[in-house]
Amino acid sequence: MTDNFNFKRALGIAYLWNMLGKFVVRGLGIISTLIIVRLLEPEDFGLVAIAMLIIGLGNVLANIGVYRYLILKPDICDNDLNTAWTINIILRSIIVAGLLLLAPILANLWGDQDITLVIRLLALVELISMFKNVGMITFEKAVSFKQSAKLGVIAKFGSFTVTVISAFMLRNYMALVLGAITNAAFSTLFSYYISKYRPKFSLKIDRAMFSVSNHLFLRNILGYARSQMDLLIVGQFFGSSAAGKFNIARTFAIMPQTDIISPAMQPFFSASSKQSRDYSLVEMKFYQMLFLSFSLAFPAIIGLYILSEPFTLVVLGEKWIDVTPFIGMLGFLMLPFITQPLLFNLYDFKGKSGIGILNDLFGIFAIISAVMWLQPVDLTTFVETRIFVAFLSLLFMVWLARMLIHLSWLNVLLIVLVVSIPTFTMFAALKALMPVFLNINPTVVLLSVGIIGLVIYVLMFLLIASLCKRIKSHFLHFLYPDLIYKYTY
Repeated sequence: MTDNFNFKRALGIAYLWNMLGKFVVRGLGIISTLIIVRLLEPEDFGLVAIAMLIIGLGNVLANIGVYRYLILKPDICDNDLNTAWTINIILRSIIVAGLLLLAPILANLWGDQDITLVIRLLALVELISMFKNVGMITFEKAVSFKQSAKLGVIAKFGSFTVTVISAFMLRNYMALVLGAITNAAFSTLFSYYISKYRPKFSLKIDRAMFSVSNHLFLRNILGYARSQMDLLIVGQFFGSSAAGKFNIARTFAIMPQTDIISPAMQPFFSASSKQSRDYSLVEMKFYQMLFLSFSLAFPAIIGLYILSEPFTLVVLGEKWIDVTPFIGMLGFLMLPFITQPLLFNLYDFKGKSGIGILNDLFGIFAIISAVMWLQPVDLTTFVETRIFVAFLSLLFMVWLARMLIHLSWLNVLLIVLVVSIPTFTMFAALKALMPVFLNINPTVVLLSVGIIGLVIYVLMFLLIASLCKRIKSHFLHFLYPDLIYKYTY
């Protein structure tokens, strides 16, 4: 740990660059999605989503955690980078070959041979991506996200252009496939322009690389299986069209987490790795990050829940009206999605990476058990079942952290309570207002009610912050960034 390393400053700068890059990338992604959902059918999205599920599993199998090892290792040399790059290429080559050969068999699981072609085409994404310059990881170790943000924007501009043009010309799933291939090609090509490091093939393996990676490898497999099991079940029981509807609904429902919260976590993990000797500081940063993440997620969840119908009509279009009954509920998935990676960071710094595996095992067991027991008959009842499991998983992972690393139940409960007060104030106000907006243009309803809800939430949030400001020695006082206190009295 360097003496002159400023945790707060490094985290702030990294966050700004990461957020800027993510804002542009996700902004283009949202625009392209809003265009293509009106040009393509739900079945097109379902085919690609199922194929990406299989490709993603192959990606996880190839990822044994060597890059995470490089992030955690205090000092790395050229041999570390070269070996990690070489191992990555070898493993991904094996996976790509397997995907090409097994594509017809995998497609039979869903009874749709169109998936065969999609799997084989998307395997090109893995083939291209495995040559990405490993030197990019040195920027992340230095908590410098300017370069990775630049790379993400360049790749997204290329894929955005190809996806939108292809959607207008082809009007089928090939637009999504071509966009993914273009993104991988741009990302790999320009990684060598941004990073001057030139990797070489090397198999001078440091045994510690695999000792650290073992738990991460298993954790990644189980984590991916748990995160994608929803789509697997929906595709199996309700078909590719239902899978497409579910995938698009989930994408928009958890967008605050993927577009705002997760980008904040990435520099947090990298910056906090430099504080590994001071666990108390890292733990306090965990509570602060959990608080800020929940402060963004709670109002987004409730807002979408109340405005699900106008949101679907305005943002997705009438073609997607079938997702209205459950799109609002899917937002609750953000709560365990936010909490788990933050807890994993604490486990890693305690040298207990393997503990996280228990969270995923519980999640997988709970999902399978709930579906077998409740036997949902349509997408809405499946989503209700899934949200029930999400709350169980959240309780389990907090309980497990309390038992094994002595995480404070009281602190987590205080965070939930403090965020819930302005959220439920907003909820009560909007529920009372909604009857006034009956039979009004959905765009007007979405904008008007959304703005009113945001204003109510922010005012209540600042009011509570001003109260916490008065108790300087209390845990709650330290949850709020200094910037928020500037707007309180």
